Amino acid sequence: MHFRKQIRNGVTQILKDANINRVGSNVFPFKLMDTESQETPSIAVYTVSETGSKFNESPRMHDRDLTLVIEVRDKHPDDDGTLPDNVDDLANEIEKAILDDPFLGTFENETFIIEDTVYASTSYQFDDGDDEYIMHQSINFTVNYKSQDSISLDELNALREAHYSIKPQPATIGDSEDFTGIVTYED
Repeated sequence: MHFRKQIRNGVTQILKDANINRVGSNVFPFKLMDTESQETPSIAVYTVSETGSKFNESPRMHDRDLTLVIEVRDKHPDDDGTLPDNVDDLANEIEKAILDDPFLGTFENETFIIEDTVYASTSYQFDDGDDEYIMHQSINFTVNYKSQDSISLDELNALREAHYSIKPQPATIGDSEDFTGIVTYED
């Protein structure tokens, strides 16, 4: 299972365990596409981007910054001004649940470790539906984690053999029968 999926599933569980007011179990580890038929309020947990750089050579590790989005969706039959306040109240509970544990719980996979989770930004979308008003609030967090390549030595050797070949060449120094190798890349 990829690190991002484990993080999404972990955050989903944290939010379910937090028992966010009025949300209950309406927390999903993916972006909600058909928002008209979903119960509200609801929360979607998804990722939109990730950057990384090599952190360590041996064992090979990467330093990654993942943009995690927690989207709150709620609706109200009237435009009485309470909908933005309701969504902000939900966002407050979400931020508290996430920032109270910036390591996002524990994970069984030992090939990555979360260093920190920080609040990054919030954006809003307000839709005037047929019978009700719908508001989406996307709360963005940056999750910094270190990951270790989990490829086995056998898998690595097979990958190398698939792309590289070693062609023996006679040595050019003296009368030696030793061989050197020329490595060529085959695409």
